Amino acid sequence: FSANMVSSLRQVKVVELKDKITAKQREDNCFYVICADMAKDGSAETAVGIAKVIPKEHYFSYKFVNLLTIPSTDYMVIATSFKKLVLTYGAKLLIYDANGIGAAMRD
Repeated sequence: FSANMVSSLRQVKVVELKDKITAKQREDNCFYVICADMAKDGSAETAVGIAKVIPKEHYFSYKFVNLLTIPSTDYMVIATSFKKLVLTYGAKLLIYDANGIGAAMRD
């Protein structure tokens, strides 16, 4: 696999914003989960993925509806961005690494 091929697969074709969801995008009982890979230092950026989780009868399926970066290593900026995203999507879950780099966020 080449880096270009992987990058081309990591694109969300239609970004879904909670306040602008069309009837076609709306699904019953779905909810959102936000996950993040925390930036360590330097020019690194925090990568954020927003997944729509669709409950089925015996399992859950999901699809990523938005991918973005937070261009900062300042935890106050990152925490504020997380809060805005949680409120925008009404997310039920925020997942980030609270044991490693993200320990300062937890504290």
